[in-house]
Amino acid sequence: MAFKIGYVLLADSVQEVKNGKLNILGIFDRVFIEKPPEPFQPLVVIVRVVGETEDELGKHHVIIRLNRPGNKTAAEIGGDVVFTPKSVGPFLTQLRVVLAISGVIFKEYGVHKIVVLVDGEVVGEQRFSVETPSGSPDNAET
Repeated sequence: MAFKIGYVLLADSVQEVKNGKLNILGIFDRVFIEKPPEPFQPLVVIVRVVGETEDELGKHHVIIRLNRPGNKTAAEIGGDVVFTPKSVGPFLTQLRVVLAISGVIFKEYGVHKIVVLVDGEVVGEQRFSVETPSGSPDNAET
């Protein structure tokens, strides 16, 4: 099995338009909060998992996980997905997930990750940082 990540993005908003295209607004890799714990809204996670061979067809368990610093799991969502053959450019099959999350509470500054797993194997991740508005957690009061 050789699933790959087409992309993992964090954004403010997403709209689906004609022919399955997405309008993605406000892509970011840094979240600014005054002092943890603090809620952050909106947060949209966009993931594309692709497969190139017939080994990727059929039922697979997909998990999208939010990890805090130190690889501590903050939240996750998952389920079984049936990958079917589709003509999606150079790939045999794909899964696109758009998660609109409200009320995410960041408990600490530092590097966080969105991790994508298929059948228990990490197929990709996207790192992002949670910082003070001045841009560095080192400037935060504790």
